[in-house]
Amino acid sequence: MLKYINYIVVFLTLISYLASYLSPNNAWPIAFISIFYPWFLLFNLLFIAYWGYKKNKLAFLSIFTLLIGYQHIFGFVNFGKEVESKSASIKFMTYNLAGLSILNNKNKAEELAALSSFIKSQNCDLLCFQEFIIGEAAVKQLASKLKLDDFPYRNSIKDKAVIIFSKYPLTNNNQIFFDPPGNGFIYSDITINNKKARIFCGHFHSSTVSTNANRLANEAEGGNLDREMAVIELKGMLGKFRNTSKIRANEAENLAFELKRSPYPNIVCCDLNETPQSYAYHLISKYLIDGFKEVGAGIGTTYNGVIPALRIDYVFASPKFPFSSYKISNVKFSDHYPVIASIQIP
Repeated sequence: MLKYINYIVVFLTLISYLASYLSPNNAWPIAFISIFYPWFLLFNLLFIAYWGYKKNKLAFLSIFTLLIGYQHIFGFVNFGKEVESKSASIKFMTYNLAGLSILNNKNKAEELAALSSFIKSQNCDLLCFQEFIIGEAAVKQLASKLKLDDFPYRNSIKDKAVIIFSKYPLTNNNQIFFDPPGNGFIYSDITINNKKARIFCGHFHSSTVSTNANRLANEAEGGNLDREMAVIELKGMLGKFRNTSKIRANEAENLAFELKRSPYPNIVCCDLNETPQSYAYHLISKYLIDGFKEVGAGIGTTYNGVIPALRIDYVFASPKFPFSSYKISNVKFSDHYPVIASIQIP
């Protein structure tokens, strides 16, 4: 029995590798399977250990499977370390704040104070937020409560929830927004150490499957889950994923076009809502370096929701700008974890 389970895991692992190269417009089920790559990795490692202990040659099946796609491993778990910066550097934070849901808490004043303290402790030069507050007056009020006086420069759009706060002047502020509205990127040019760079801050379309997943989890926890309800929720999840994965593929193609035509080296801080196995990630990383793969350490999970082991928030940079540090902070002001990265500007 275990042998056949091993065969299935290997088959699904190999299928997940294809997601990087096939657009969800043509092969969305493969994109869906790839979400579970971290679990395929874990099960392959367990089979290697088990068959190795049994001195069974089947261990080589999972070994070869992982070797074929070894580059995918480092998109989820890495063993890098910080690099001493030998030139000027700039420090970023990218953080999906989930619409500042902490403002709905009874102790919102304490939560905002804690978030403000956390932001200050990171000593960043630029803050790139997704799912921030919308509206000029609301943005100013919240920035004041978060004590962002050290960030006098800003790029924001009045009816969009992405924003850049900067200690350095921002020029050529612009936007790339997609259909449906609300998702997209803003970008600004910045000069550091007499070098110009283009900073993108953005948010790809959410798959919205977490709503269904939460309902399933709650019903299961309460002992009220029946087969019919489970089937309905799973069908809903698949339908949402099918539709939104195609949207994100198109968004990635639009962003890739902007990256190619940028006159300066690019830095991208974003919530892609896609894993490192995805077509969207693969398309963008053709032009940029993933900081986690360069100097990150540990498990790269950035989503704190009901679906475990998802890495969907990133800082990318042009190869001209090497990373010196990259960390994911385990704070819980949102259903995402913030990513903090330092980039050298030679």
